[in-house]
Amino acid sequence: MSHICQTGVVEALDRNCRPGREPVPLHATASLPPHDDHVMLHVPHSEKPPFPMRKTFVHLAIAGAVIASMLGAAYPLTADAGSLKWSIVTSPNATSVQANTLANVSCTSASFCMTAGYFIDSSGYKQTLIEEWDGTSWSILSSPNTLYVPSRDKLLGISCASTTFCMAVGDYYNGSNYQTLVAEWNGTSWSGVTGADTSTTQDNHLTSVSCTSASFCMAAGYSVDSSSYDQTLVEEWTGSAWSIVASPSSSTTQTNLLTSVSCTGTGFCMAAGFNNAPAGIDQSLTEEWGGTSWSTVTSPDTLSTQANVLNGVSCTSPSFCIAVGNYNTGSNTLVVIDQWNGTSWSMVSNSTFNVNTGVNNNLLGVSCQNTAFCMTAGYYVGTSTSDQTLIEEWNGTSWSIATSQNSLPNQINTLNGVSCSTSSSCMAAGYHSSSGSYLPTLIEQYGLFCTQGSLSLSLPASAAFPGVTLNGTTQTTTVPLTFTADDETGSGSGWHVSVTSTTFTNAGNHTLPTSASTVTGVSSVSTLAGSCSAPTNTVTPYPIAVPAAATPPAANAIYSANTGTGEGPVSITLNFAVAVPGSAYTGTYTSTWIVTVSDGP
Repeated sequence: MSHICQTGVVEALDRNCRPGREPVPLHATASLPPHDDHVMLHVPHSEKPPFPMRKTFVHLAIAGAVIASMLGAAYPLTADAGSLKWSIVTSPNATSVQANTLANVSCTSASFCMTAGYFIDSSGYKQTLIEEWDGTSWSILSSPNTLYVPSRDKLLGISCASTTFCMAVGDYYNGSNYQTLVAEWNGTSWSGVTGADTSTTQDNHLTSVSCTSASFCMAAGYSVDSSSYDQTLVEEWTGSAWSIVASPSSSTTQTNLLTSVSCTGTGFCMAAGFNNAPAGIDQSLTEEWGGTSWSTVTSPDTLSTQANVLNGVSCTSPSFCIAVGNYNTGSNTLVVIDQWNGTSWSMVSNSTFNVNTGVNNNLLGVSCQNTAFCMTAGYYVGTSTSDQTLIEEWNGTSWSIATSQNSLPNQINTLNGVSCSTSSSCMAAGYHSSSGSYLPTLIEQYGLFCTQGSLSLSLPASAAFPGVTLNGTTQTTTVPLTFTADDETGSGSGWHVSVTSTTFTNAGNHTLPTSASTVTGVSSVSTLAGSCSAPTNTVTPYPIAVPAAATPPAANAIYSANTGTGEGPVSITLNFAVAVPGSAYTGTYTSTWIVTVSDGP
């Protein structure tokens, strides 16, 4: 029969009512075992346990109505790795003994990009260089060159409207002066296209191009007038031919160059560059296309006594553009970033744009996806006096210097252009130095990478198993446990999570059976931001015993990511259970659980 030993608590067996075994309401406590070689310090909920090592141990202090656990019940943590980051991507070279330079890049998606530039051939002549990204690797494509000798063919700008249409622009030397060089991609191959020139006896250069469709592109650059001054040069593609469009210059006796152009459609483009002010000091130059003509737009400069140059511009709409470049302090160059709001340009505060204000910092390209995401690319002078990559990111509120990669600290690393197809996929292109005159290509990719870190495990700081009122029968109490496993090694070897424990013991030194604890199954699995692949679990079948003894015995695997899966952060919720015999003594039982993540499935 049932017997009331204490108000509100029903006990089925009389023998369980003697002193020392009162069935009092069970409660949770939070305590950690003494520190030893395996014990991690307690971390509050709002912090993340520091688990950077290749193998991670986390002790669980478990106490409660049969169990109250220091493990969290469905308390996910955010991983610190596997996030969006920049990483060098292998890129081919046309020559292994001379210079290879990538001047710009254009991407339409994470699986399609084109980059253009030039290389120096065995005869010492410049030849065009175009490379394609297929989502997995970069490869060199055949690109057109002129037949003039000595050949000086180079591509400086590229824009792709789709996987079947791109334009690349630059210049070539015809033996007496430079003329525009244009190449078109039709989805299968590159071929030369006739560009427009102000004169066949004067220099003409195209530095940039922007295409919004196969029937509309704008290319910008400069030409040399009869007085030997550079003047702005803009050309329009209408689907069948290129033609020069009138563009303003400050004066026919002053230098005027356009270095970059960006179009959002046939009705709006913005071009940027610089000109010589009356004082003979370079000042920024911006021009706007309104659908029928180009006009100069006033742009800010640091000081009229300081040279200001804009090297890149990117627009997402007629009301948002970013232009980047540099200004000269008299001893070195520092970063300039300007923003267009649809009506006027304003200079963004540049207090955090430079890695070191005592050395040169330059931004050469910019790409914006929307008003809340832009990337710039360039270089700064590093501690070894060699140029190092410089990438900066706009999050819609502020600019910050992003971590970018370099071949070596004592080698020149320069990024000339950048293109983002989404806010999580970008490519930046340039070159780096090596031995002798050899300059290999340099391409960096922004995306989800799981190859630059370690294997780690994050666990919540607290949780509790529900209490049990003893009734003479075995009862099971359960709790879900959510942990984050993060494989940033890039090994592809997979990983497994194992658990072992000490025997549940209360203050009176009474114990639960060593077989009391099990993992009954997987409740949920979800990849977190920065994950590269979801895990495929090879542990089966459940339930799986959580081994227990006075000294923790050999662990059992409770979840396993198969080879080639589970790269990057993933949140996994497992259901844990403890079987409480009806004959158990009442009280708070404590056990230490050791959860380990290790290489291999």
